[in-house]
Amino acid sequence: MVKISSGICSSALPILFAAAAALSTSACGEGGESTSPTDGAGLSTVVDGNWPNTGRNFSEDRFSPLDQISHSNVSELGLAWRMPVATATNLKGTPIAVNGSLFVTDGWGVVSKVDGASGELIWRYDPEPDHSAVRGACCTVLNRGPTSSDGKVFAAAFDGQLFALDMESGEEIWKVDTIDGEGLYSSSGAPRIAGENVLIGNAGAEFAVRGYVSAYNKDTGELAWRFYTVPGNPGDGFENAAMEMAAGTWNGAWWENGGGGTVWDSMSYDPELDLVYIGVGNGSPWNRETRSPGGGDNLFLSSIVALNATTGDYVWHYQTTPGDSWDFTATSPMVLTDIEIDGQLRQVIMQSPKNGFFYVLDRRSGELLSADPIATVNWASHVDMETGRPVEHPNARFIEEPFLGIPGPSGHRNWHGMSFHRPSGLMFMAVNETAFLFTQTDDIVEVQGRFRQDLGYRPWQDLASILEERGVTLEGQYLLAWDPVAQKEAWRASRNPPRGGSVLSTAGELVFQSDRSGEFAAYHARTGERLWSASLNTGAVGGPISYEVDGRQYIAILGGHAHPGYNMARNAALFAFSLGGDRPLPARIDWPADNYEAVTLTVEQSAMVGLGDRLYHAHCMHCHGPNAASGGNVSDLRHSHISIFGIWTEIVLDGTLESNGMPAHADVLTQDESDAIKYYVQDRANLRKGAPSGADD
Repeated sequence: MVKISSGICSSALPILFAAAAALSTSACGEGGESTSPTDGAGLSTVVDGNWPNTGRNFSEDRFSPLDQISHSNVSELGLAWRMPVATATNLKGTPIAVNGSLFVTDGWGVVSKVDGASGELIWRYDPEPDHSAVRGACCTVLNRGPTSSDGKVFAAAFDGQLFALDMESGEEIWKVDTIDGEGLYSSSGAPRIAGENVLIGNAGAEFAVRGYVSAYNKDTGELAWRFYTVPGNPGDGFENAAMEMAAGTWNGAWWENGGGGTVWDSMSYDPELDLVYIGVGNGSPWNRETRSPGGGDNLFLSSIVALNATTGDYVWHYQTTPGDSWDFTATSPMVLTDIEIDGQLRQVIMQSPKNGFFYVLDRRSGELLSADPIATVNWASHVDMETGRPVEHPNARFIEEPFLGIPGPSGHRNWHGMSFHRPSGLMFMAVNETAFLFTQTDDIVEVQGRFRQDLGYRPWQDLASILEERGVTLEGQYLLAWDPVAQKEAWRASRNPPRGGSVLSTAGELVFQSDRSGEFAAYHARTGERLWSASLNTGAVGGPISYEVDGRQYIAILGGHAHPGYNMARNAALFAFSLGGDRPLPARIDWPADNYEAVTLTVEQSAMVGLGDRLYHAHCMHCHGPNAASGGNVSDLRHSHISIFGIWTEIVLDGTLESNGMPAHADVLTQDESDAIKYYVQDRANLRKGAPSGADD
């Protein structure tokens, strides 16, 4: 039987020291656990009607104790209000709610304060970010929301600025540039509060950067500490003993490509232990064969790392994917709670990262308690509980031949928030089963600003037929209820075909989740029965929240994810639902019309399509989508009006649309290369129209 603690407690368990194990093991520590005293604040100590941080509390459990809206009356839920959001970016953030007001961000980091009862805009703050920062975006311009503490709202602009605002007036208190030196860094995650500091990481591991997390005094904005997640050039010395240790797990001149390891989203904080936990991302480049020739675990890539929250000192780590070559980041949400395992109450941290396993660790020591696959996994057969390491498929690293890996780089799980339902002890999360044909490549062009995977540049081509040919069937997308103690699935609810978003659970025995198609649904927490749904007519994959104003419970969600597959424009808005809400839901706004007119490429232009294909997938694919087919983050270039191709040079090389998020590329592309990309896009658009292809196959 599982027993769930309502919050952090002073454990009577003896303090267990992390093993000072050899570097070949996946979990180790250099200084044991933190035993620093704190003010005794609990993981779940939040006023019931508030939602002050992205995960609601320090547990990051996305569970609301409000129960006015319950499984017995959710059918009466209706739209209370809707506030349109003017933005050219997709919205993927989680709102926060404090004392009757909501705070939300757009993709650039613009913060809006909204009346929680009426939806009226109170104030809006624009940090005026440098729009050229989009060059360092792996996945377009986005922001996962603000956080709050002591009358302040904290958020990060996409270009790396971190700022504090007065919660009442919206006035700027301080603003700092968090970017260390040069490099294509960006900030897409929500800041976290840890004691007297506010923490922020960064993104950009595909662009030859070195990852780190920074802590700033939340009152003054002064840098308190910074922890790098991968070692730099040994010739320059090491910042600390942890970096010296990590360097022994790398080979070659890894620092020349940065190493990667950005902390682009997930962090958690335990105020009793005074530990902050950071989820570390992928390597730069993805493929270990070129990143670290000769192998190695490449610490601290794809790891959960525990740091002393006051000093930033390393305490312990657990590496979920040693020597990652598949983009299996450990940046998925981490939930802290206390659960009874084998008759013993354990203080645990739980994560289900991209690699397909669900991990439960002792958060004091980093000891691995369980690791089980949540869906089909073939890159590893299991995790060895003695060593803590995955037992890899013999060809998982695709050295001798291509490997059809399950999951693929987008993972069975990703950044979408999961929710721990304390009454049932179940974890609810979005699962999207994926596969990918991993291949090596000799076509590596080391150009500053290039999106570095160092894989076969188009291994996803015709993936559906490859799966069919090999008899591989994936289960698609679903909402999963996972029992972390029994280590097994409790129930699932299919969401095919849209990919589901972040999850909220409540004391009313409800689980809320939306998806890319804009279907916002509520399920019974114990059974998975769908009890209610509403069509937002805009994709919504960020986190729903629950809050209370004047005794009335609301469910809020930020929508604004466009997608051509559902013929749906962005139509961004903040929605709030309550019992008896009677406002009409918005009408659908169609995806922008296809304005492309087929053109006939000349022989010379057709001969450049192959080059354009390679350059497009090196420089453009991460925003505009593989094969020039947009996934909804930005415009589908195959729909472009002929006039766009007439000013292609001005857009691509000169940056005339930089304010819209399309930066200049003159420093990384020549005129001929820009033209080659144009011909490739036109060729793809011709194929879509049924016109002849000019590609040289």
